[in-house]
Amino acid sequence: MRHQRDEELARRQQELLVRSATLRVILGQQARVLQTPLGLADQVRGGVQWLRKHPLWPLASVLLIALTRPRSSMRWASRLWMVRDLYRQVRRLVFSRKAQAANAHQTAASGQPDQS
Repeated sequence: MRHQRDEELARRQQELLVRSATLRVILGQQARVLQTPLGLADQVRGGVQWLRKHPLWPLASVLLIALTRPRSSMRWASRLWMVRDLYRQVRRLVFSRKAQAANAHQTAASGQPDQS
């Protein structure tokens, strides 16, 4: 009886090892899809780290462009400022809507009528 149980356990262990190897191969194939995006993310992270270590280089570049091309620099600065304002307005609108929705959900869950 014990011998039969040991054989069954050994067979099950072998099946699991084969299955594990197959799943590892499948995972490796599926992970290849992520190589390009993860490589790009690594490059971006490296660039950000470099900028944090060397903040004067980009600042000097912007200053040089501003001094050599003041009209274009002002035009681009104005556009960037408008984009910043638009971003802030959209963000404020989205967060206020989320807050309203959360408040309505909380009010509905508590069973009390909305007091707005």
